[in-house]
Amino acid sequence: MGSWLPLIGGAAAGAFLTLLGTLYSGYLSRRHEHRRWLLDKRLQAYTEFLAVMAEWEVLYRRVRLKHIDDSDMAEVRDLSKRLAASVRALRLLAPQNISNRATRTESDARVLLVAATKESDEREGGKERPFPDKYHELWEHVDVLINTQQQDLGAGQRSRRNRGMRGRLAW
Repeated sequence: MGSWLPLIGGAAAGAFLTLLGTLYSGYLSRRHEHRRWLLDKRLQAYTEFLAVMAEWEVLYRRVRLKHIDDSDMAEVRDLSKRLAASVRALRLLAPQNISNRATRTESDARVLLVAATKESDEREGGKERPFPDKYHELWEHVDVLINTQQQDLGAGQRSRRNRGMRGRLAW
């Protein structure tokens, strides 16, 4: 019986180590899957935020060009809600530096759009005035935000030459 004891002990140790390895492998797999899921959710949140900002730019330019009516104001309210929702998603999913910059961008966009809607009553239709400095600052923030998001996703930095005219997203 004594000669079997080391063999049984070795088999038990081998089984235990196999079980331990399986558990650890499962843990690593779940952790990797969770990170992948989180990365996918962040990508969705970043994409939604940038899509809403592209819509914001179109609406902002339209509001600056003409006298707005009730349907335009409904669109302004809807877009403001969607922008706020996309920023809330970033606050939940993105690193602090990205969520802070997105919050500031949303605030600046809201201020610009409110000012443009108030000015729409005071201007002649079809005549666009120069964009305020805050508009250009907003798109500088968006540019930095895009680069930061790409770094967060591991996609590298986007160069300035890949953008369209200043202040416009090049899709």
